[in-house]
Amino acid sequence: RYINDANTYNIDQQFLVGRALLVSPNLLPESNNVHAYIPQDVWYEFPSGVKLNSVGLFIDLYAPISKINIHVRGGFIIPMQIPGDNLVLGRGNPFTLLVAQSQSGSANGNLFWDDGESIDSIETKIYNYLEFSLTDFNKLTINTLVSNYKDFAMRLDLVKILGVNKFVTNVTVNGKIYSNFLYNIPDQILVVYALDLDMLAQSSQTIQWSTSN
Repeated sequence: RYINDANTYNIDQQFLVGRALLVSPNLLPESNNVHAYIPQDVWYEFPSGVKLNSVGLFIDLYAPISKINIHVRGGFIIPMQIPGDNLVLGRGNPFTLLVAQSQSGSANGNLFWDDGESIDSIETKIYNYLEFSLTDFNKLTINTLVSNYKDFAMRLDLVKILGVNKFVTNVTVNGKIYSNFLYNIPDQILVVYALDLDMLAQSSQTIQWSTSN
C-alpha cells in the first residue's frame, strides 16, 4: 500500500492485515514500548477509536506484554461479531460495524457469510454477501446483494463511527428517528446502539445522522 514511502522499506516488525489494519507488536523482551512507523494517512487507535494526530513519522507506542497496538485506517468499514465459545454458538451473535472515516468522509467494507464449513458455498450459492458504504460524512448504507444462507440471523446491534468532527443532533434508521445514540465530543465518535437490525430483511438499509454547524 505504501510502496512510494521510503520509510517503510526496512520495516520488518510491523505489518498490515489486509488494507485496513496496521499491527505494531512489541517484539523486544523487557520493553514496554514499541518504536512504530505510522504512514501518512488517517489512522484511528483500536479499540478506543481515537484519531492519531502524528502520522508520516515514527512514534513510541506504549506496549506492555498484555497489549498489541492496532490502528484502523480511515476509509474502511470493518464488520465484527461478538465471539462464542465455539463456531456454532457464535454464529447467531449480533454484529458491530466499525466505521473509520477517511478525510473525505467516506468509507467502504463488505462481508461474505456462509456456514463456515462448506467448500462449495459459491457454487451452491448458499451464502450471504453484504456491502457497506459511508458517504457525505453522515450516511451509512447497508446493501444486501446475496441472502441465501439463513440458518442463523444476521442482526446488527451497534455501529461505531470514528472521526465525526461535528456535534450530532439526531439519528435516523431507515428514515425513522432513532434515539439510542451517544456522541463522544472529545474523541469525535458516534455510537448507535441497541439497533437489533435484521441485515437480511431488506436489500438496502440506511443509518443517517445530522450535525450542528
